Amino acid sequence: MRNGQKRRYWRKKKRIPPPPNRKSEKELDFIKIICITRIRRKKILVGKVIFLLGTWRTHAEYLAYMVPVFLSAVSENPYIVDEYMAAFQKMFLMNLDLVWEEFLPLFSFKGRPSDKQPEMFRSLMLMAHFKIASIDNWVRHVRSNLIICNLIGTTPNEMPGASTLRDFYNRLWRGPVPGHIKCAMPKPKEKPKDGDKLPPKNPGVIDKMADKAINGKTFDGKPERLYQAIFMKLAVLPSAELGLLGDIHNLIVNADGACVSSNANPNGHSLDPNEHPLDVIENYRNYADPWARWGWDSYKKVWFFGYTMYHLSIHNEEKQIDLPIYMQFADGNRFDGVTLISSLVHARLMYKDMLYFKFLTADSAHDNYATYRLLSFFSITPVIDTDFHGIESTLKSIGPKIIFDLSKQLYAHMWSGAQRATTRCIL
Repeated sequence: MRNGQKRRYWRKKKRIPPPPNRKSEKELDFIKIICITRIRRKKILVGKVIFLLGTWRTHAEYLAYMVPVFLSAVSENPYIVDEYMAAFQKMFLMNLDLVWEEFLPLFSFKGRPSDKQPEMFRSLMLMAHFKIASIDNWVRHVRSNLIICNLIGTTPNEMPGASTLRDFYNRLWRGPVPGHIKCAMPKPKEKPKDGDKLPPKNPGVIDKMADKAINGKTFDGKPERLYQAIFMKLAVLPSAELGLLGDIHNLIVNADGACVSSNANPNGHSLDPNEHPLDVIENYRNYADPWARWGWDSYKKVWFFGYTMYHLSIHNEEKQIDLPIYMQFADGNRFDGVTLISSLVHARLMYKDMLYFKFLTADSAHDNYATYRLLSFFSITPVIDTDFHGIESTLKSIGPKIIFDLSKQLYAHMWSGAQRATTRCIL
């Protein structure tokens, strides 16, 4: 019996299939690039490509379906124009044929091909247009509204569900999602001085990042990099072709950060002691928005719980307009001078051989030697407001005896700073 048992055990073990040959991420990316180049060489139409992404309906086919239905609805009810004309114009001009290649790395090589990817992207764009934050409420609203279904390019029965939209939304974010259970983040009590901003946590981080950028670091691993690539192809490059950016070889770039408050509760929610006994003891709470941080709004002089939307915009002197070309979401407590380094380096990589930055304007938060050194390396002329608080601290450290000797030079420096501040692009 023992020999028989061993023999049967040996036969079972022999029938176990070998483990699959799993390829690394670099090999998969290389294979995807080869497949994309083969598709380009064969000149296959986008609407006929059935690849990992599934069938991608072209913009011409979408307009042939959407425009007649919308016009017939307007002819029956003219009041639809007041409510949906802005959304119709956005969907009419948003040509998703320009960005279908950006979606290829989001899907695997095996399994069932995906479906209705451009429709889901339009759905998310219209969800932001109508300012509906909940995906579940949005899906219920769309399925009961034939006009919005038509603008998306689908019918109420074919409209993707909330879980499908949520999965598609998570695919666009190319980074890890933090857990909602975190340590309590109380609101800071001490306020900075009037006009001051929150200083960086590490005083030498700007110098280190500038040195890395000069040595070749690109800072292209941000989780929102797919959004930035889509924004570049859908909005920035078509605007440059229309001449809205002005002379693309001598661009004036404005860098600044804006405070974005989160709608989540900054205090979080208490945990169930039966499910999380240790977390309750260590003062952990459940946060609906785990990315948000406490930051200081130097303009309103209040604390806010949210993010800092750092953007690079182009100022067109002829048309007197400012158009954003790059946006990056950072923590609410992050210093603007730190975010400039990574944003500028990544933007130059994205728009290489397409847009050329000649001037950069910014506020006094960017007045440091590391930023000037990096801009000199990139051959960009800085137009930055002077940080007068830094001058005062420097004079106090020098001593009162030679302040009188430096009065003329200080006055000239302050006057030049005021002149530079007046030439700054105001958004």
